[in-house]
Amino acid sequence: MHFIKKYPKSPWIERAIKLNREVEDALVDHEIYVARFYLRHDDRRAATVRLDGIQNNYPKSTRVPDALFLRAITFLEMDQVDDARKVFKEIVDNYPEHYQSPRAKDYLKYLDQRGKQPEKRGGDGQ
Repeated sequence: MHFIKKYPKSPWIERAIKLNREVEDALVDHEIYVARFYLRHDDRRAATVRLDGIQNNYPKSTRVPDALFLRAITFLEMDQVDDARKVFKEIVDNYPEHYQSPRAKDYLKYLDQRGKQPEKRGGDGQ
């Protein structure tokens, strides 16, 4: 990134931008890998913290929507439906062309329909 800022007219600038993007994507892939490790070990809090950092540290990475989607699913697993809904909406609003966007829309529809269903009562029929 330093090279890109310092030498914007360099004949190597296009290659530097491409390499920077590849490096950021690789770093995000690693963060997602670590988050999935935490999920496999039932540490959802640690996973969400790891996933939170991705958007802050690598906002231009092409992998951000994937991290957001995993974060939203993790919120659902933690019964934090409002947080999940916000993240799904963020994917739809900010990344409409990404393949995660239709999936996020489907989850939003599901959550909206789930919220409209009457609560089930106990087994006594009341």
